[in-house]
Amino acid sequence: MPLRFALTLGFVVSAVAIVKTIFVIVNKLGGFDVVPDCASVAITVSFLGGIQLIVLGVIGDTSA
Repeated sequence: MPLRFALTLGFVVSAVAIVKTIFVIVNKLGGFDVVPDCASVAITVSFLGGIQLIVLGVIGDTSA
């Protein structure tokens, strides 16, 4: 059960990071400079953390 939760959480975190990336790109192209420069680092870390959770969930689900 906890590994399936990790899998689900990984998909949610990755999806939120992708949506945030689209939001940042649209704001940057639109000329709005309200997004700080550290947002790209936070988005990257969130996306990679989500991918790690997905991999952890897949490995755990296939071995059980």
